Amino acid sequence: MKRSVLFFILFAVFPLCSASQAKVYPYRFVYVHGKPLDNTEQVEKIRNIAKTASEHGLNGLILDAFFDRLPLESPYCFKNL
Repeated sequence: MKRSVLFFILFAVFPLCSASQAKVYPYRFVYVHGKPLDNTEQVEKIRNIAKTASEHGLNGLILDAFFDRLPLESPYCFKNL
């Protein structure tokens, strides 16, 4: 009997204690890799990813869109950027 009461206390109280120690992350990002901006279809895909991410509670987007070669790109990239 004492053993069952002990198990009840452990399994009823322990989850409550550990739940209060959960970390809250204020910055939640989605990473989008390798989407060139010269194609308007790719820009729409990025917009859809951002919309879906915001609907799921993410609040930032890291975009890897070949910015290191931006001076070499066509004017369409600047328009889409």
